[in-house]
Amino acid sequence: MTKKTNKREVNWTHYNIALIAGILSFLVVSLIVAQYFHELSHMLVLKLLGCLYYPDITFDAINLSANIYMQCDLGKAGLAAVYLSGIFGTLLAGFILLALDWILTRKNHLELSIFLSYVALGFLYSPTLYFFKTTGDIVNTLDLLGIPYTYMALKLAGMVLMLFYLSYFIMNFRYIAGKEISSMSSGREEKNR
Repeated sequence: MTKKTNKREVNWTHYNIALIAGILSFLVVSLIVAQYFHELSHMLVLKLLGCLYYPDITFDAINLSANIYMQCDLGKAGLAAVYLSGIFGTLLAGFILLALDWILTRKNHLELSIFLSYVALGFLYSPTLYFFKTTGDIVNTLDLLGIPYTYMALKLAGMVLMLFYLSYFIMNFRYIAGKEISSMSSGREEKNR
């Protein structure tokens, strides 16, 4: 009686192509796509709040600069929601991609999973940097609402997020490596028979 396993042979060429594509996608997503998504999240919240706005977004080389001019008075709570929408919208996109990545990993779509891991990391990298800045959406929100904070506490929160990402990627890569090693050794055992 043979034991049924859900292991499969990994196509190393496809896997390496997906790995390289993932690394390149991380660069494109973190430097360009996530920044645009951040600004689009601000505009979406302004639209939901019924506020007219004028976006001024410029992109040169690797730097995206954006100003969104609002033509309404939102009050402190509304303005705080606009400030935080960029960070939380981009983080949400990254976490959704991580969940999809884990589903693909568990279904043995390892090449697509490794690619999606890097895309998700691109979305998560950009908003996490705000926890290490002395200006920006998080600091503006805390100042606006009069919430006391220290830069060290913000950096600590950023480090906790980074540790979570690192833990996820280590767990995911170990799972993938276990699948690959198991499937490779199964193939060798069958050839030796």
